[in-house]
Amino acid sequence: MKESAQKIVLVLTLTLVVAVTGLVAFSFYLYKKVDILEGKVSSQASIKNLLNDTIPAVVETQSISPLPTPQQQVQKTNSPIPTTTPIPTSTLISKKYTSYITLVAATNTNSTDWQNITSSEVWIDVANDYGGGAKVYLEASLHADSGKAQVRLYDATHGIGVSGSDIETSSLSAILVSSGTLNLWSGKNLYRVQIKSFDSSKVYIESAKIKVVY
Repeated sequence: MKESAQKIVLVLTLTLVVAVTGLVAFSFYLYKKVDILEGKVSSQASIKNLLNDTIPAVVETQSISPLPTPQQQVQKTNSPIPTTTPIPTSTLISKKYTSYITLVAATNTNSTDWQNITSSEVWIDVANDYGGGAKVYLEASLHADSGKAQVRLYDATHGIGVSGSDIETSSLSAILVSSGTLNLWSGKNLYRVQIKSFDSSKVYIESAKIKVVY
């Protein structure tokens, strides 16, 4: 009976020792696990702090330009390439002037023959007065009662009508009529205005002038 009690005490003692040893080992295992987890958490926190400190610095040091809108891209694509257009030399040196020679030519007639208006006589030397490239025109204000009024410039020096000077109108009220370019003889010549009626109806001339472009 005594030996059985001793065996039971021994078994309980061994069981207690094994239990305590296992508990200590398990506690040590748990301690290591916790320590490892803390290390990982600490490392992750350090990495997170490092990224938080680095990313703003990178963003601040690098300015990101906004992407162009489609409209800006089209405008940039369609922008014309500036070119320089040379100015022609003739444009730089060519300048036209216009002069008028007023003629006293107010009169009327119903004659179908050319009638001289002596008050309109004038001496003209185009090449000497205006240069060889000058162009001459006849302008007159005239009208007719019912028919047609006709006017021309007459070269009294050579006794001929000036080619291209004939102008006419059937207007019942005064109207300004212009001729084409006149072909004048060279040198100084005497010119006068002539008028006539196409069908014997009365015709009128209010004024006349010679236009010179040079």
